[in-house]
Amino acid sequence: MKAAQRFVELGFELVATAGTADALEAAGVAVAARVDKLGDEGATETAVDLIQRGDIHLVVNSPRGRGRGPTAATSAAAGVAGIPCLTTAAAALAAADGMADWQTHDLHVKSLQEFHQR
Repeated sequence: MKAAQRFVELGFELVATAGTADALEAAGVAVAARVDKLGDEGATETAVDLIQRGDIHLVVNSPRGRGRGPTAATSAAAGVAGIPCLTTAAAALAAADGMADWQTHDLHVKSLQEFHQR
């Protein structure tokens, strides 16, 4: 939940399936939109649909014991679209912390040699 809150603080809008959205909102994290689970009967709009439309810019998609079907399809769609896909809470928190750090420092590119000269 900490990573999700951090992304909201950074200005991201979260999109989640119903169960994830319920858990996030119960923890006080705002969810901008809900999507149907991939493969659910009657699903009208899924994360894959949003990814393919270009509406998603970062995917946090951690598999949880239900097999790889929907999770693999979402990750694959992100890969095809060239969208970063994080698969653990630790990776999501590290990414959010890194983005927050960028906002407080100028970005400078240096070669390894330059770092080792110090």
